[in-house]
Parts: sequence; structure tokens; C-alpha cells
Amino acid sequence: MLHGQDHACIVSLNRILVMSLVKMSVDWVLPYEKIEHIILERTGIMIKEKNSYGPERFIPISDAAEKRFLYSKISVAVSEYTKRSFIAL
Repeated sequence: MLHGQDHACIVSLNRILVMSLVKMSVDWVLPYEKIEHIILERTGIMIKEKNSYGPERFIPISDAAEKRFLYSKISVAVSEYTKRSFIAL
């Protein structure tokens, strides 16, 4: 659960999604193959999509320890995704 909000971030081995817990709906989903880079910022995590001119995706997390925790979990998931994608080729 993201602090101060009724949202949750779910990190799978294929994608990242942010959902509203109040509405029980998905705000956005981003498969790893569409991610150009992920940046750890002071107020959260910024995700830039490949070939996208729209707004970047942002996961707001003010607590530094929680932000590093989520960033590390995303890093592990992306590494596993990359390994599986490389083997599939």
C-alpha cells in the first residue's frame, strides 16, 4: 500500500501495476518490455516508457526505506524477466 493514498503497487515477474483500493480498479499497468528506465527520486520512483511522449509513470513514496525496498523488488523482478527473455530467444 502506498502511504497517504488508497493505492497499491504490485510488482510481478512480467509487469508493474498501480491500483486504486477504493475503486478496486487498475490505474495503470506497464509490462517490462515497454520500460526504458526506472529512476529512484526523492519523492518516489519514476518509470519512463520506451518510445513514449506521454507523461512518465510515477509511484509516490516519501519514506526512504520503503522507496528503496520497492525499488529493490522491482530490480529483482526486472532481472528475472531479462533472464527469462534472454533464454527464450
